[in-house]
Amino acid sequence: TEIYTLSLHDALPIWNVQQIDPGAGLIEFTCSLAIGPDGTPHVAWYQYSGPEGGYYLHIKYADLVNGVWQAKTLDYEGQTGKWNSMVVDAKGNPHLSYDSFLKGELKSAYNDGKDWKVMVVDSREANGGNGAYNRGMGNSILVNSKDLAQIAYEYDDTLMYAWQQENGRWKLDTVDHITTTGGWIGYRTRQAFDPQGRPHIAYEDDGMVKHAIWDGAEWEIQVVSGRGIERDRYQDIAIGSDGTTYISYRDASDGS
Repeated sequence: TEIYTLSLHDALPIWNVQQIDPGAGLIEFTCSLAIGPDGTPHVAWYQYSGPEGGYYLHIKYADLVNGVWQAKTLDYEGQTGKWNSMVVDAKGNPHLSYDSFLKGELKSAYNDGKDWKVMVVDSREANGGNGAYNRGMGNSILVNSKDLAQIAYEYDDTLMYAWQQENGRWKLDTVDHITTTGGWIGYRTRQAFDPQGRPHIAYEDDGMVKHAIWDGAEWEIQVVSGRGIERDRYQDIAIGSDGTTYISYRDASDGS
């Protein structure tokens, strides 16, 4: 299995398909895509196995430089990046969030235009070894006007939020206590900023679609769609320039 990008040209309704990392091996689980202010595409994915078979299990990243895809492995710790998310800041620098499963960590990676800087945001060790190895699952990242990252993520039955501080440290908030549906699909958060710069999170809780907004002092939580027969909802969120919030999701009753 290979990883590709497709770009749709304005002049002609034709998709341009490019193979990013030929012969890399099996790709599974999560991919992320972000476009820089100069139009450069950035892609991240989870490399499950190598070209000759056998486990690989690391997050990889590529950007398009002078028409050539440059791919690299970002983190060689065990099982890194099955859940990943990426944005590009106003300077064109990519920011990623991802899990490091075997260590039970949420990590972030940032490229300043020269080097990659990898940080541990939250970990089992920092919490006295408590909790399962799933800290950092279902993560999603935003970057605010100060180029500081804000990451939503899940572990056990908790929705968390990490705020990067100007001193490089992280402030961690508990947003909500949730029930996941199990399996890797059951962990998913999506984020967007509103025109006031407030983060909104769309997430799942025991088959429900929920919405959380930071009002400057606390998280306000709403149920968008109740639970039904279909448990996995695949929600996403976007906010218009007028502040209208849009949330898409799979119907709980018929899967539409």
